Amino acid sequence: MISRYELYQQELDKKILECYEKGMTLKATAQKLGVSESTVYYHANRQGFSFRNKEKPPRKFSGEKLRALHSYGLTKKEIARILGVSERTIYRHAKRRSLTFIDRIPERKFTDEQLIDLCKRGFTRTQAAKELGVSISTIDYYRKLLELKFRSKSEYTEAQVVRLYKDGYTLKEVADMLGVHHTTVSRLAKRAGITFRRFTNALGLRRRKNETPEEYSKRYKRAWQRRKTLLKKKKRKLEE
Repeated sequence: MISRYELYQQELDKKILECYEKGMTLKATAQKLGVSESTVYYHANRQGFSFRNKEKPPRKFSGEKLRALHSYGLTKKEIARILGVSERTIYRHAKRRSLTFIDRIPERKFTDEQLIDLCKRGFTRTQAAKELGVSISTIDYYRKLLELKFRSKSEYTEAQVVRLYKDGYTLKEVADMLGVHHTTVSRLAKRAGITFRRFTNALGLRRRKNETPEEYSKRYKRAWQRRKTLLKKKKRKLEE
């Protein structure tokens, strides 16, 4: 006696065979019968046939046409536009026929002398790219070819931090003037071997320009003593 499962298998085999004879793909057969692709593959393999993966579209050009266009010195992009296909398709067919392309190099927007001049004037890579109207990667490419060493932004900022520190500015003031975070200023100061102090205190005193930390400390102590004296006098008047 044949079970229901065996009857189902036989019917499924017949339907899959019919779809195969009609020229349908494996995916289309699975969608039509409402089963998975692996199920269709299993039953087709058990019956001794296999589905085609995908119907290949007709080619839009011949190998002779590709060789003729290549002989004119055209680039992949130009040939792809003429034949109405993608550059990847042109590359794949050209590789089979051992055809190589030399794509046209765009005209440079600057000369080597201009780049060397900007490097000598102390420009950073970002500033040089902005000045010449190109990307930073372009600057890096020609910088390596010419063996140039551009000034880094951190070195420039470090020199500014040292100069502003000597002028008597606080850490927060330096950060605001340079447009960076105060932790960046602190890191650059530590690298330069200097340390900022809190020059604003309860008395509201700040270090004057060109005033050393020792001079500021003495002035702060004198001001603090004067304040203590004034507080004592006020206290006596209130007690009286």
